[in-house]
Amino acid sequence: MQSTKTPWLHDGLLGPVGEPVVNRALHRAWTNRLTWQLDNANKLAGTYEWLQKTNFTSGLSGSVRPEATNIYGHRPFFYVLSKWTSVVRNRVFVEAGYSLSYKDYYMNPQPGISPSAPAKQDVGRGITFGNTSRYIDHWQRHDFLSASVTYVTGSHSLKAGVQWDDGYDRVENYSSNGSLTQVYRNGVPFSVNVYDFPSVTQADVKNWGLYVQDSWTLKRLTLNPGVRWDQFVGSLPELSMPAGRFVPARRFAAIDDLPNWKHVSPRFGASFDLSGKGKTALKGSVGKYMIQYGSGLVFQYNPSNSASVVTPDPRDWTDLNRDDIAQDNEIGPSRNPAWGVQPNRRPEQDRAYDILSNVSLDHELVAGLGVSVAYNRRDTKNISWADNLTNVAEDWQRLTVADPRGNGQLIDVYQILPGRVGPANTVDLTSENTRSWDGVDVTVRGRLRGANLTAGTSTGRTKERTCQVENPNSLRFCEQETPYLTNFKLSGTYPLPWWGFRASVVYQSLPGIESVINHVVTRAQLPQLVTASSVTVRLNQRGQEYLPRFNQVDLSFAGSIRVHRFRVKPQIDFFNMFNTNAVNSQTTTYPSHGRVTAILPGRIIRVGTQLDF
Repeated sequence: MQSTKTPWLHDGLLGPVGEPVVNRALHRAWTNRLTWQLDNANKLAGTYEWLQKTNFTSGLSGSVRPEATNIYGHRPFFYVLSKWTSVVRNRVFVEAGYSLSYKDYYMNPQPGISPSAPAKQDVGRGITFGNTSRYIDHWQRHDFLSASVTYVTGSHSLKAGVQWDDGYDRVENYSSNGSLTQVYRNGVPFSVNVYDFPSVTQADVKNWGLYVQDSWTLKRLTLNPGVRWDQFVGSLPELSMPAGRFVPARRFAAIDDLPNWKHVSPRFGASFDLSGKGKTALKGSVGKYMIQYGSGLVFQYNPSNSASVVTPDPRDWTDLNRDDIAQDNEIGPSRNPAWGVQPNRRPEQDRAYDILSNVSLDHELVAGLGVSVAYNRRDTKNISWADNLTNVAEDWQRLTVADPRGNGQLIDVYQILPGRVGPANTVDLTSENTRSWDGVDVTVRGRLRGANLTAGTSTGRTKERTCQVENPNSLRFCEQETPYLTNFKLSGTYPLPWWGFRASVVYQSLPGIESVINHVVTRAQLPQLVTASSVTVRLNQRGQEYLPRFNQVDLSFAGSIRVHRFRVKPQIDFFNMFNTNAVNSQTTTYPSHGRVTAILPGRIIRVGTQLDF
């Protein structure tokens, strides 16, 4: 019997399902740089970069078939940078700069894929196919200003500066495949994920920063105190959007101060020359560093996100006429009264920050060879959580389902009681959750006869407790402690005896990815599920199972040849020299978990040259 294969269309290329396909991309770049020495004390520098990128199968992986990928492209993307530096006096140095980043990109379906073709997801097989779930237009712009003044003496350096960042991020999602994704389990349809397309979201953000830092040397001791003031302000403009398949036309007023945070961050560091000969130094530092946020934080409070792309509305689907197309009369009602309704979500949490501390010992073993040992720790504070004030713990119903691995154990599954489902009234609060990381780094650096070598290891572990959550399904394995994992990296350069050529090598050995096993519990397996069509629970303990380590070698040869007034700089690079194929992505849904979806990119050879005149 002759088999039939479903082809996917793209630029005339055909890649039948189950056979290798080509992931093609096009990248154009125009870069201009200008440096102008105005006089002995003043210099002006500028850079302009124009980029145009097109990825013809964006999102392609072992779990996403080519026809379900997007064509991702820029229209256009440019970056402008200007900087002025001046030596005002012998001890005073001033610099100021401005940069502008603008990005305009789109995500469209593959050629030959009709906008009415349904997007499909099989949670049992762990694949996405049929069509992409949405089409996008996306605009981003950021203006950045900075200025600083530095006062320097022989043993003292004082610097003060200001930074200002202003930008916006706007996303427009357009209706495709009926504003929904059809969901299957091992080929059997059971639900659809409904979207509120067309939708528009925009977030405006402003960041201010003022800082003062000092460096003072007193004999063998150097002190580095500093302090920084930060302000982050988010806002939403007025937004309007037309009606869609599942939502009416909508209009939302502008909202300011989402949020408006102001914080002061002290920092302190010190180093001491133990030997007095500059061969052994003990260093340490501790400081507060505010977590950096952008438009993603503000998007959470956008009232147009009644059913966001991340959390669509799941509804039952029974394919009555068996045409594999979800029609209105086959789709069950929404079990979420808040869907399609302006959400009430507000920020009342404090801004998250990290406390970074470290201590290190640097020692020169012999001339040109040194070793450094450092202990580092990061503690994250003010982790937020979203509390839905509409519901309390008693509103959740506990159900049980058998562990599908056949070990005789039961797994808890929770759902909101049918009578307690209502419009969300969510407030973001500062939680009791904790997260920390600590580790030890060992680095060896050496120089000998023109060769440079750096080798080091970084060993650390993460401890995390995320047990203050709204949804009790997230309580399973909410405490995590990873084992100590070690990264190793070696890099070096060596001058060759021919035409100024130099060889470079980088070797790295990294821990394998974590092995994750999830179980999607559907109403077919657990008929008591009423307010949710499915619930995903994790089967294996977090932070305990990892795939084998992967190793990679990169090699490069670069030279510099003078020909009359010209200097030619040829270069050839070999990435993943030995073509290792370590797994860096795999499916996670039981029982199809562990299927490889992506491996380390294969060997890449890049040849280039630079001409100076």
